[in-house]
Amino acid sequence: MSTAHRRLGLSRATESLAKPYGMHLFADEGYLIEEYRDQGTLLDLVNIARADTSSSSNGVLDEAVVMFFTIELLRTVEALHSQGLLHGDLKADNCLVRLKPSPASSGNSSYSPTGANGWSSLGLLLIDFGRGIDLRCFSPTVQFIADWKTGTQDCAEMREMRPWTWQVDYWGVAAIVHLLLFGKWIEDVVEKPTGKANGCEGDGVVAGAAGNADGDGGALGTGAKRYRLKEGLKRYWQVELWTAFFETLMNPGRVNLSASLSESESSGESGSINGSINGSVNGSANQPVWQRLRPVRTAMESWLEREGERRDLRGKLRRLEERCRDGMGMGMGMGRRKV
Repeated sequence: MSTAHRRLGLSRATESLAKPYGMHLFADEGYLIEEYRDQGTLLDLVNIARADTSSSSNGVLDEAVVMFFTIELLRTVEALHSQGLLHGDLKADNCLVRLKPSPASSGNSSYSPTGANGWSSLGLLLIDFGRGIDLRCFSPTVQFIADWKTGTQDCAEMREMRPWTWQVDYWGVAAIVHLLLFGKWIEDVVEKPTGKANGCEGDGVVAGAAGNADGDGGALGTGAKRYRLKEGLKRYWQVELWTAFFETLMNPGRVNLSASLSESESSGESGSINGSINGSVNGSANQPVWQRLRPVRTAMESWLEREGERRDLRGKLRRLEERCRDGMGMGMGMGRRKV
């Protein structure tokens, strides 16, 4: 955690990382001291929405609220990856919420991607880096194998005993957002490839990566398989954005590097991450996934700028904060898993 704060410095992403104050190690136990937050977790928000029978949202969070936290997650995890850092255990109960309004938030309720008008004080706070990995401590080609019992919350590579690195966080982000959007844990189904489509290669090989005997494209390969959500997206949601979001995160090995680079260059973003990692090969510049997701995040921000005020985004976040605070007083907390 200290490494993440040191490498990222003063930035929007750093505001979304818990601050460690000390670590006390003993022969049989240890204590990590970090900042205290009393507003619950993203999992608590899901449970609050599920219990709200007076709402017309069918027991799930409003799409604008989900998109707000999705943007925060994408920004924060991309920043971590740009410094060669994996969280390794991304899930809703490892995301505390930051919903206390600042004095600057009074007056203008329009969403601001830059954090203006008090929006930088709202967001999330990642905790529990117990499975975090600093990839700068390893060879640039390092890969890992999961030797524990896995489930649907784990990436496909782990479940299928295939090598993984960044995929653990990609799937974690997808699983969190699925929970926020649908109000239930992520489930996926596997499809056979149908050929090339929208920057994805049917053979599942990342350009420039060496494949192996199973047809996997190096560190990010997924062979001939394509994974998709078991649930279908609601037609009144922003289907195009959510489709691109889940498709990219669930199938990182099928993202075409050259297509991603051309999109990044056309938007003037090429090199923005390259400069931030000082040439490290273990940073997000080595990941076409983020070059595909950056335009998705930008489109989500634009949508919230247009629709956030009409959808009463700030008001919904304020009411969630009040419900969270009341729930924490009644014993609702991070260890309570419902859904």
